[in-house]
Amino acid sequence: MNFLDALKRITIIYLVSLIAAVGCMVLVYLLPVVPMLGNIFSDVEILDEEGPYPGFMPEVFERLHSGDYSVRALLLNNRGMCRDNYTDALMLGTAAYDTGDASALESALLNPHGEVVEMWPIGSLKGYFDQGSANLRRENYARYWHGYLVVLKPLLLVTGYSGVKILNLILMGSMLVALLVMIAKRLSWRTAATFGVALFFGFPLQIPFCMQYSSVTYITLVASLVMVSRFDKINASFEKICSFFFLVGILTSFFDLLTFPIWTLGIPMVLFIALSEREKRDVKIKTVIGLSASWGVGYGLFWASKWVLASVFTSENVILDAIRRAEVRSVGDASLTGKKITLFHSIASNLVNYSNIIFLILGLIILVRMIINRKRVRHHINAKAYILTALMPIVWFMVLKSHSFDHSAFTCRGLMVTIMSVVFMFRDIDGVGSE
Repeated sequence: MNFLDALKRITIIYLVSLIAAVGCMVLVYLLPVVPMLGNIFSDVEILDEEGPYPGFMPEVFERLHSGDYSVRALLLNNRGMCRDNYTDALMLGTAAYDTGDASALESALLNPHGEVVEMWPIGSLKGYFDQGSANLRRENYARYWHGYLVVLKPLLLVTGYSGVKILNLILMGSMLVALLVMIAKRLSWRTAATFGVALFFGFPLQIPFCMQYSSVTYITLVASLVMVSRFDKINASFEKICSFFFLVGILTSFFDLLTFPIWTLGIPMVLFIALSEREKRDVKIKTVIGLSASWGVGYGLFWASKWVLASVFTSENVILDAIRRAEVRSVGDASLTGKKITLFHSIASNLVNYSNIIFLILGLIILVRMIINRKRVRHHINAKAYILTALMPIVWFMVLKSHSFDHSAFTCRGLMVTIMSVVFMFRDIDGVGSE
């Protein structure tokens, strides 16, 4: 691989992405917000009635609360299956906020929304309808790109929050079926079934009904579809596969609000290893590290670019704000609970979301299979690559200890990468991939 050619390719991808991102954000901030408000008016009452974190089948399951470790709470826990109406309301409020005389460029870089003092986003959204934007405190949320607005704003011109959820259900369902069929054709039907079982550890049933979780899910599905359908072309050279993961990292940074972005790296990586296995290729540890680094550079560089652009073209010091927030989210010296967070706290708070009878049974089946085949792992050609991929969520929890602890109700979904890596590794050990 020619290093200069690879650097040139990545630089072009970055610059084109940056121009496209700013251009698209400016364009959607030129759209009128009055029709958007009209379409989401009736949905505000639904959000208010459901509350900030509605659970899955509350008549059967219940949300596990701190200190409640009864048998019923542990076996019927649905904390990881809750939707995030809190952030969905914030997203709707940001999309439909009247920025007044502010320029489209300034609004695209600062991403303001209206806020009622001491009210959660759902209450602020209701206040927006009752009082108008002039009577609400303006709050900027500039440290994220908010790329979801490129899709959400145009959609809200023709439909409301409920319509967006229905569209999510149709699109995500269709994309998932297409992906499973492709995996079945390229690898085997049993491999596709293995992929489907692993998906349950990502609590997929609630995702289409939550905009907060949708962005990273769409990116994961698209990246996986491209990986499976165009594997021979994107894997033609290390330069191309690096560029692919670099672009996926950029897209994740642009669209996601720091939910479970490790999906967009880990799941395509598992498929990459499995497809390489199919062609009798070994995936070396340095390859996994190199591709992960490409994704990380794309993700981090593009995120930091938003801070720089917002600080240069507006009066806000977004760089300083982002650095301060990053310190809080990562070092573990503070959290929403006010206590020091260690890696153990971070991992445990995410694992406890799987204390549900369904996942305990699935986990037990996987564990038994691992024990039976444990001696054969050392002879597996790509065992190290799978194991390294399985550790990605743990590394993520280590880097973002406080964030992973405070928001473990949704960051726990990142552990699906661990489960998928493990089940795919043992699938290959059993020779399923060669069917």
